[in-house]
Amino acid sequence: MKSYFLFIYSICALLLFNEGFPINNRDYSIKSTEIGYECPSPIISSFLPLSGPENTLVTIIGSNFNDVVTVEFDGIASSAFNIINDNEITVYVPSGLSVSANISMTSSGGCSGNASSDFSLITSECEASDVYISEIYDSETGSPGIIELYNPTNTMLVFAGLYELQRYGNIGDAAPSITLILPNSIGPFQTYLVKIGGPTACGLTEDAEMGAGINDNDEFNLLKSGW
Repeated sequence: MKSYFLFIYSICALLLFNEGFPINNRDYSIKSTEIGYECPSPIISSFLPLSGPENTLVTIIGSNFNDVVTVEFDGIASSAFNIINDNEITVYVPSGLSVSANISMTSSGGCSGNASSDFSLITSECEASDVYISEIYDSETGSPGIIELYNPTNTMLVFAGLYELQRYGNIGDAAPSITLILPNSIGPFQTYLVKIGGPTACGLTEDAEMGAGINDNDEFNLLKSGW
């Protein structure tokens, strides 16, 4: 009887063990749940100017700019851009662009945004054998604007009434608002400064003067013999 009782007890104990610890039926595989985080994509609403040469400073307006890590023109990254705030970025146009290029931004989270229109590249049409506009400077209200001309040749160029500088009040105007027939001459490998409005600053001495101050939508042309 003792042996039979022990056998029954062993079977019951085994059944209770399996019921409490269903080792063969329990799923011990590790399950993971992926949680997605959407980073805000940069949104480009507008940019100005719409065109210009390499190294032009472009102001981009939009939203979600605080996390931007790259600004590109057709895949060519600009090495110089500045986040003004979450809605404004300034960037210099890089070299190596084609005639037009789309502006795009990428955030630190990998999200990107593109402008709806392209930036148009302006290539220089000046000849190395003649004077050209090398720089236009204007700082702020009340300060003088300066247009710098440069003579890339090794000879003196006498203007002699042949060269004129035109200022258009708005880009694309049919006629210039001011025309300056350049006086005097410009020496070899020398610059020639035309002051626009305001007092002379920074110890500069202008070679000619041309009307009132510069606005952000002005257009300037330098012509020789009307061309």
